[in-house]
Amino acid sequence: MKLTRILSITLLAATASMAMAQDAVDVATISETDLRGTARFMSMAGAFGALGGDLSTLYQNPGGIGVYRYSDAGATLGINFHSNRSLTDYKDEVNKCEATCNNAAYVGVFKLDSETCPNINWGFSYNRALTFKRRYVGTWDALSTSMSNYIADETTAGGWTDNDLGNSNYKGNAPWISVMAYNAYLLNVAGKDKVTFNGLMDSKTTGWGEYEVREDGGVNEFNFCFGGNVLNKVYWGISVGIDDLRYTKYSYYGEDLKEAVYQDANGQSRRGGASWGLQNGYVMRGTGWNFKAGLIFKPINELRLGVAFHTPTYYKLSADYDADISYEMADAAKGVEYSPAGYGRFRMNTPWKFMVSAAGVIGQRAIISLDYQCDAYGTMRMDDEAGYAYDDVTRHVKDLYKSAHTVRVGAEVRVTNAFKVRGGYSHTTSPVNEAALDGAMGIYTSGTDLGYTLPKSTQYITCGLGYSFGSVYLDAAYVHRKRDAQYHVFSPSSIGVGPMADIRNTNNQIVLSLGFRF
Repeated sequence: MKLTRILSITLLAATASMAMAQDAVDVATISETDLRGTARFMSMAGAFGALGGDLSTLYQNPGGIGVYRYSDAGATLGINFHSNRSLTDYKDEVNKCEATCNNAAYVGVFKLDSETCPNINWGFSYNRALTFKRRYVGTWDALSTSMSNYIADETTAGGWTDNDLGNSNYKGNAPWISVMAYNAYLLNVAGKDKVTFNGLMDSKTTGWGEYEVREDGGVNEFNFCFGGNVLNKVYWGISVGIDDLRYTKYSYYGEDLKEAVYQDANGQSRRGGASWGLQNGYVMRGTGWNFKAGLIFKPINELRLGVAFHTPTYYKLSADYDADISYEMADAAKGVEYSPAGYGRFRMNTPWKFMVSAAGVIGQRAIISLDYQCDAYGTMRMDDEAGYAYDDVTRHVKDLYKSAHTVRVGAEVRVTNAFKVRGGYSHTTSPVNEAALDGAMGIYTSGTDLGYTLPKSTQYITCGLGYSFGSVYLDAAYVHRKRDAQYHVFSPSSIGVGPMADIRNTNNQIVLSLGFRF
């Protein structure tokens, strides 16, 4: 805990001017993966690494483009039903419905007069690679500690004084969360040295807390792919992806306390009711690029093996953020404290990815496919605008995250020459170390938003149908996703573990694809 605490204080000090408000959790958020693509791809849970011949493979295993013998064009639409459940002292649920365009792509085939290289193919695709649309709320009836106590503890450990925090023309290095909390009467100065702070809660204080988090935006990826076929045995492909990212987050945490301890404008200690709330707004946007390469090997007609790797997406990003604390201390003080609006430019790298796959054909009537994928979350990093590493963030990434492992299995049965039935399952492990999920290590955040979400496991259960009308094909899929996570109001520390909520994001999606081969 000692090392993690030092990191927390260091980063809070570094971000006092609001010049940089990104952290390891932000890198992980934009590095999440989602099951997106054509209805055929999604109905088999994305287990296409060794199959190819689908427009989604341009985004997954580029070697799949070499399987094509005819040109292909298609588009996919989806209807999403989101449900976000938060379990605190109550079970709160928020539901939403939206329509999306999951995929649009084209593959062109150039046939060559060669037995060694029968064809060279190229293609481009659009994929809605990731969506951040989530909202969850919750309430705790009986708080065991207060966020003000956590801020007071961190402020004391940082060595700040009331003179550092109380200057209305503040131009110092103290963290803005401490400055705002001090001027909103959330911190009490203790002792003559004026370098020790206490929060609002002591053994006589009771109260409740509430939170809300709203996330929106997504990642749109445009892939440009090139590949070919060697002796109808080896299919290869490479692609370059251009990602467009927009992520917005609004967070709120508030407390209503009885018998709280606070100091009035004259520095006199008082006890009474205290209500306050912290709001944070955050918008991150930018573009990035990545490179993918893959192979599919067919030793016999009944077996295919695949391998692919993805480089990180190298993002150049900017962010805007602001925060305020509204407060009311019995009849002594009432108002709002604002942080300055912040703006920053920086770079982020998502994880390296590696996948291996195998697929078998049974009697020309059925396909069974299996994929394994490793996302090396420990390789994520953040740099400043000039490309120099934020070493604290990089170290915290390695402490907090590990590799996530995904297993996908899919099957397709040809009922008639035109009609197919499909199904699939996918499971992804948590990229977060067990110590963090168990509350046994501190998690530092930057800026004034002390809350964070730690993803746990994600699973998909999928099924679908396909029908072809000569050169035209129509596919449908139903996709059920369940994602578990933890939301923490602030990091575990010497004052204990703060309020926490178990989160379950459930998404039910109906997907339709229409395509044309020629």
